[in-house]
Amino acid sequence: MSLAPEFVAATECLPPGRYAMEPAEVEQRFVTSEDFTESSTRASLWQEWNNHLTLLQTITGNRISRAWISGSFVTAKVDPKDVDSTYFMEASDYDALDVEERGTLQNLIDMKWCHKRGLRIDPYLIPAVSGMKFWQLEREDLFSQTARECFQSIGLYDEMWGRLKAEDDGLSRRRGYVEVLL
Repeated sequence: MSLAPEFVAATECLPPGRYAMEPAEVEQRFVTSEDFTESSTRASLWQEWNNHLTLLQTITGNRISRAWISGSFVTAKVDPKDVDSTYFMEASDYDALDVEERGTLQNLIDMKWCHKRGLRIDPYLIPAVSGMKFWQLEREDLFSQTARECFQSIGLYDEMWGRLKAEDDGLSRRRGYVEVLL
C-alpha cells in the first residue's frame, strides 16, 4: 500500500480515483500529517470513525470488510466537520443477522440516529456480493435482486464520493476518495 497522492491545488481534493489504504496509512495521511498539525477536529473525527467501525464490527461479528471514506475528511480542509463513510459486508452475512442485530446495525448506519447521539459520522452500508468472477457477469445470478441492489449501490456511492458538490458555474468536478482495507 501507499499513501494517497497530493491534493489537486484547484480543488484541494485528491485526484479522481479510489485509493486503497490500510487504516494506519489513512491516519498518517489525513490525521497526523504535518499538513494537519493545526487541526482541531481531525484526531477526534478519526477516533469517532474507529469507534463507529468497532461498534459495526461487534454487531456484525467482524464482517465489515472495507470502507470508503470521502468528503472533507480526505481533502486539504484543516478542520473537517464529519467523516462520510460507506461500509461493506457480504450480503449473506447481512441476511444472517438476527432481528435485534439488524435493528442495531440499521441505527448505526442511520445518519440522523448518529447525529442525534453526537457522532460526526455520515454512515452508509452496502450488503455486497463478492466472489463473482468477471467472466460470470452475463450469468443469471448477476441479475438476482441482491446482486442488482449491490451493484446499483456501489455505482451510486462511487459516483457520489467521486464528485464535488455543485459548483456555482454548474460544472461537475471529479475528486478522489479512499478505500480502507479492513
